[in-house]
Amino acid sequence: MSRAARGPGAAGVSVRVPATSANLGPGFDACGLALGLYDDLTVVTTDSGLSIDVTGEDDGCRDETHLIVRALRAGLDALGLAPLGLRLTCVNRIPHGRGLGSSAAAIVAGILAASALGEGRLSTTDVFALACQIEGHPDNVAPALYGGFTVAWYDDAGCPQVVRTNPPDDLRPVAFVPARRQATSAARAALPLNVSHGDAAANAGRAALLAMAMSGALHRQTVHPTETVHPERVGTEPGDRQEQTVQPDNSHFSGTRLGNNRLGPVPWVDALLAATDDRLHQPYRLSSMPETRDLLSRLRAAGLAAVLSGSGPTVLVLAVGAEQADAARACGWDGFTVLDLPVDRHGAQVELAAG
Repeated sequence: MSRAARGPGAAGVSVRVPATSANLGPGFDACGLALGLYDDLTVVTTDSGLSIDVTGEDDGCRDETHLIVRALRAGLDALGLAPLGLRLTCVNRIPHGRGLGSSAAAIVAGILAASALGEGRLSTTDVFALACQIEGHPDNVAPALYGGFTVAWYDDAGCPQVVRTNPPDDLRPVAFVPARRQATSAARAALPLNVSHGDAAANAGRAALLAMAMSGALHRQTVHPTETVHPERVGTEPGDRQEQTVQPDNSHFSGTRLGNNRLGPVPWVDALLAATDDRLHQPYRLSSMPETRDLLSRLRAAGLAAVLSGSGPTVLVLAVGAEQADAARACGWDGFTVLDLPVDRHGAQVELAAG
């Protein structure tokens, strides 16, 4: 292996990675959202040894088993680099074990730092693939790296793929973060090996609706229940128009279950509540989180698109506009810290740092 270069202005790197919320209800192991809460990592190459300084959330590990170090070493190995020593400075703001993507943030930060120390020789696609290999699934890794709303999956060759978009500007996520932690492995162990065809079909529809809502497609609806239009009639001379009336398309979800009596397509705020309904993982996981379960039920009963963030126990409300964000905060619950977390639209950021 070659040694990592050390020189003035190129001895280190700083990385900022956002928190993330995975699943978002029905998008199990696929959908994710980047949030405006960040971990910062600075890595400097040194003459020998390993030094780790941590501010904020801390698991106490200070050796090669530290998750960031493992990810950093994996990236350096991929580049054929072996620096003599490393000094890591971590400022951790993302809560650990709460379902806000702290592990994915650590992995992405470590690999991006390695790539930067190797003069950026890992492409973003390479970083994504390596991070997914370490993390095990792509739903948190994708938004941590790319920002915005993401849908990630593995192709037939086992390679991770991702598409991303920026959600509508009036999306204002509000997180309810409990003091207790929840191990992802324990939450996953609560899931059944099989689910009914009906539940799977219901989730497929809600996940598709979620993708439409988060992509802003529902913002672009322009046909109202009764609208006069002037289409060109086939077989007539140019300019010969006949006025027609468009009748409401009642094949759209009417929203009556949500108290929406208007005809035609539902507004995205109502669609988002329907789109975050889940039958595949939340019902099973919530049985071991009674406080989270009760808070989630209370928020959804208030008409708010509340979901279990990742595997929990944090609850995330996908509030639309200031009024819904205020309503969400008013549903505060003992034992939960309420955080306004805007959507991060940029993903992980990297800067060279002087040693």
